[in-house]
Amino acid sequence: MPLRVQTEYFDQAGQAHAFEQTLYLPVAPSQETRGVAEFHHISATRAIAPTTEAAQLHHILITHLDLEELRTLCFQLGVNYDFLAGEELRGKVRELLLHLQRQDALSRLTGWLQCERLDIELDAGL
Repeated sequence: MPLRVQTEYFDQAGQAHAFEQTLYLPVAPSQETRGVAEFHHISATRAIAPTTEAAQLHHILITHLDLEELRTLCFQLGVNYDFLAGEELRGKVRELLLHLQRQDALSRLTGWLQCERLDIELDAGL
């Protein structure tokens, strides 16, 4: 069962932001999980458009990574892969980039690419 949560807040610069999060909870837990809070996945979105940098990184990642490499990337960046919405590579990459963009942490990803994936050339603007 989806549970939709909406939050509005102001950042340090005084800009207003809206944050929406959907939690998917089990409707009828099995005997083994009865009484245990279990989230199937979390889709966290804030009404923001991807930056040009995020769009370029999306193309790079879907071109050069497979799902297992993406899982490792998420681990190394401290992002829980299983909590990213999306079923396939494009969706998981999109949600990772939106998450990093919301956290103002796309530079962590570009730093990882520069150190770990020397086979990938990044544009000068990234």
